[in-house]
Amino acid sequence: MQATRGGIVKWMVVAVALCVGLSPAVASAQSSSKPASTSFGIAARVSFLSGADNPLQEANGTAAPMFIGGLIHIKTGNHSAIQLSADYRSTTSADGTQRLQTNPLQASLLVYPIRGSVSIFALGGVGLYRTRMDQMANGVSVAYVDTSRFGFHAGAGAEIKLGKRFAIFADYRYTFVKVTKKDPTTNQIVGTSGFMSANIKASHQGAMLTGGLMLYF
Repeated sequence: MQATRGGIVKWMVVAVALCVGLSPAVASAQSSSKPASTSFGIAARVSFLSGADNPLQEANGTAAPMFIGGLIHIKTGNHSAIQLSADYRSTTSADGTQRLQTNPLQASLLVYPIRGSVSIFALGGVGLYRTRMDQMANGVSVAYVDTSRFGFHAGAGAEIKLGKRFAIFADYRYTFVKVTKKDPTTNQIVGTSGFMSANIKASHQGAMLTGGLMLYF
């Protein structure tokens, strides 16, 4: 997935404007009906990333990396919720000398224009994308470099209830975060080579498809 910075900004502005624009209607609907109950949920999820600029592409650049993670879901109203999520992926070079670990942390605001047994939502939020590269010797880390960068995401999704306590969900979101710098003359990540350069991309820009099972309390 290729996108210009201007297109990214425009996409994010539209998503934020949608959330802000829906806020008065949500507040009005909640005030005119019975008070919203606050519920809490936890979920296990799987995320698939795609797009030429995403981190952790395979060496041939064709595979969409898979992350395993979970989230906490806090219902803040009849038509809104907050989600806090964490995912993880670890990749080791073929010769076992380098290991790359990535840990995306995201906080999202969900707005539900349609709420029921099948709920539709728009989402937007921020994320902290943590990457650690280890130099390995005999399976032990002998040196490492940590990188953390801040970014944004926005998208939409749906949730289907499976009884009173369980639900399945899926969402599709666009993510963008500047991870590190690329040397324009060599087209490689500054200070990297080989496996590290092939697996750490200059940006975390593209699509993120997420699905999972939620347990509500």
